[in-house]
Formats: sequence, C-alpha cells, structure tokens
Amino acid sequence: MSGKVWKGEIKNLNKDASYYWVSLVITPEFDDLNNITGYSALRQDITAKKAVEVLSNSLELQVEERTKQLHAINKEIVDSIEYASLIQHAIIPKNATLENNFNDVFTIWNPREKVGGDIYLYEELNENESLLMVIDCTGHGVHGAFISMLVKALERQVINNIHNDINFIVEPAKILSFFNKNIKQLLQQESDESISNAGFDGGVIYYNKKENIMKFAGAETALYYIENEKINILKGSRYSVGYKKCSYDYEYK
Repeated sequence: MSGKVWKGEIKNLNKDASYYWVSLVITPEFDDLNNITGYSALRQDITAKKAVEVLSNSLELQVEERTKQLHAINKEIVDSIEYASLIQHAIIPKNATLENNFNDVFTIWNPREKVGGDIYLYEELNENESLLMVIDCTGHGVHGAFISMLVKALERQVINNIHNDINFIVEPAKILSFFNKNIKQLLQQESDESISNAGFDGGVIYYNKKENIMKFAGAETALYYIENEKINILKGSRYSVGYKKCSYDYEYK
C-alpha cells in the first residue's frame, strides 16, 4: 500500500492441516495519476527447498553437538594419556641414582609419543651390586606403555626374589627366562590361537663393582662396549621375550 514492491516467503496452511511454502513477490499497479489501482502477485512453491533447509539446519545442529562431544572425549583421552605419561616417568630411574654409582653417565629417554614402550630400569641390590635393564616393548604409544608397566611389575618381582634369598645368584639370562615365561602366562600367549601377541627385546646387565664383575644377557639386543679405544660388540641371543612364537622353556645365553 506504500507503493513499493514486497518480497518474502509465506507459510500456508492446507485444508488437510499440512503446510506448504511459497516465495512471493507483490507489485502495486498504478493509474495515470499514480494512484494504486490494484496488485499483481508472482509466487513460486518452495516447499521442497524449505524442507531441505530444515534438514540442513538440523544436520548442522547435530554436527555441532557431535563436535562438542568429540572435543570432550578427546580432552578426556588427552588428559588420561598425560597422566599416564607422569606415571611412566615415575618408574624411570632418576639420573641422580645413576650418577651416585657411576662417574661418567648420561641417559636419553624420549618416547615418540607421550607414552611409549621403550624403558630402562636400574636397581641397587646393595652397596656393591646393581641391575640394569633396557627394554624395547611391543609397539609405540599406549599399547607399548601397557607392556612396559607389565615389565616393571615383573622386574619388582625379580628384585624381591633376589632380596628374599641371600644365596640368590643373579644371572641375567635367567632373568630374561623369567620374563619370557611370565609374560606368556599373564597374556595367555602359550598357543598360536592366543589373541594377544606382545613381548619385548632387551638387555639385562648385572654389575658387581666390588668384585669387578659384569654379566650380560640380551634378547635380540647387543651390548656395545669400548676397550682400548675400540668398539666391541657382545651379541645377545637372537630370540625375543614373551611372544607367541617364543618357546616357554627357551634358555637365553
């Protein structure tokens, strides 16, 4: 009625109570004196278009909600892994412990991810004897870290056995055999049908500074040492620890 063109979308009610949408353009018509004499309307059915818009908006809301859920889940996972990393750091020997026993020592421990399957363990058995283990567990990340915690638990059992038996003679090869048997049992990897197939490669060193004795056993891991400015290699047994393929009664060298 103001003499301008009106454009818009209108929702209409059918006789059966359903709705339909139209896109509408209403144009005023004028006489020679510029008085409005009527109106003309051009409309197009856009019901299908509006249905798509409604569906699209609904999907956008669903995607937005799902994204929020995924962010929350991701934060929970990241927080859990961060805390797991703190736990794994706690089982790694402090540099001060090693520096108290050796004049020239350094360590590098840098997991590819927040947590990992590569660890080293060091234990003072008494004022003269100590035990060092360098372990490369199956995989990286979380699953590798799980195996490393299992190895740590078994290492504590080894240390307890040593402390509880005054006549215990520390043999790195027997320690590897102990790991092999117990990992196979705990993870039920005693047959080819087992679901799990995890284990590790690694080396075990026993050192007695009073008697100046060092013993070494390796599972697919060699010991490198320098003597007279020459690098020497003691190859370990070419046999891993704990996997399904590993014999329960294998004797490491």
